[in-house]
Amino acid sequence: MYHGPNGRELYGTGDIQHDILAMLAMLPDARMYVDEVYWNSTAEEQTKVAVRWTLIGTNTGPSRYGSPTGRRVRVLGISHQHLTAGRVVEEWSVYSEFNLLKQLYLPHRNENA
Repeated sequence: MYHGPNGRELYGTGDIQHDILAMLAMLPDARMYVDEVYWNSTAEEQTKVAVRWTLIGTNTGPSRYGSPTGRRVRVLGISHQHLTAGRVVEEWSVYSEFNLLKQLYLPHRNENA
C-alpha cells in the first residue's frame, strides 16, 4: 500500500507504476536525486527506511495539475518504507503539491525590480 500527498492511496504495483509513469509523463526529463537514506532492521527481517529525495524536471507533458507550462520544477520529498523479507509492504511519501503548483503557475519574480 502507498500513502501519498493529498491523501492519495494506491494499492498494488499496477497503481504505483501508473502514478510513477504519470509523473514521468509530466516531467519527461526528470532526474531523481537521493539526498539521504536512513534505515533500521530487526531480527524478524523487518526494515524501516527513510529517504529524503529531490526530483527536478521540466513540465513539458500533461498531468493531473493541468496542461504543460514548460517550467522547470524542483520537488523535495520524503518517503518512509516498511520492508518485510526485502519487499516493500507499505510506503508513505510526502511532497508539497502546493509548492509544485506555485512553481508551475505563478509568474516569476523579477529579481532586478
